[in-house]
Amino acid sequence: MNLEEHAAKPLLAGRGIAVPRGGLAKTPDEAAEVAARIGAAVVKAQVPAGKRGKAGGIKLAATPDEART
Repeated sequence: MNLEEHAAKPLLAGRGIAVPRGGLAKTPDEAAEVAARIGAAVVKAQVPAGKRGKAGGIKLAATPDEART
């Protein structure tokens, strides 16, 4: 079983465990919408796999427009 972050966060929050703000985006426009709602720098994970940071699969977006690209 693979419990991905976007599925695990609501489970944890529902049990009173603090989780960072976030959202799931499947398109560039959705990524920009999530970034605008959060109102801070966001992390974009390109692939749902372990060690994605080392493989270049995580990018920092400082603005909603950067989240779109």
